[in-house]
Amino acid sequence: MNKLLSYLQLLWLLKSPPALFSRLFGLPWYRNTLDQWVAPILTPNDIVLEVGCAGGDFACLLAEQGMNVSAVDRSLQMIAKAKQKTISVKFHQADAAQLPFPDQQFDVVLAASLINVVDNPIAVLNEMKRVCTKGGTVSVLVPTQTFSDTDAKRYIATEKLTGFSTTAFITWHRLGRKMDIEVLIRQFKNCGFTNIMTNNLLGGMIVSISGQV
Repeated sequence: MNKLLSYLQLLWLLKSPPALFSRLFGLPWYRNTLDQWVAPILTPNDIVLEVGCAGGDFACLLAEQGMNVSAVDRSLQMIAKAKQKTISVKFHQADAAQLPFPDQQFDVVLAASLINVVDNPIAVLNEMKRVCTKGGTVSVLVPTQTFSDTDAKRYIATEKLTGFSTTAFITWHRLGRKMDIEVLIRQFKNCGFTNIMTNNLLGGMIVSISGQV
């Protein structure tokens, strides 16, 4: 019965993307993954851009931690919800391949679960690079193709996930558009990034790739 209720809750949330992303942000495994991703990248007072910010929860967290944060999403619905949460983040409705910022404006440019779903990853990476300062960092977070159902079950057991948390994890694993990490690394190289680094997160389900401009 609890499993059924969890799936029904997820189905209801899928009808409201801002509510869904806010609910996911409240799950420890989701939130911890984001924290572990940016911990080696960000320093206080960095000027940060999040590309594909959804409902703005992560951007708000970064602003609370002392960053100067701007964020974009192409969904007007997402941006409208995000603007209701804080005035500390500069939210903009924009396409990831046409960012409304001048060259070299941000110290760090981030995109979580975006490069794996856009039509032209190279165009988005080049645009993220364009608005990043020389010596700055561009970093993306994507699900990896090598993560299996067996890996998912092992992670759920190890972390003792239950209820909605388990349902959300399994659904993201099975329905999320995954990437070949070697392909993404080549794309970073083709865009001219240097000092490219990878980091396995969430038991290997997620990989971050960061490059220096």
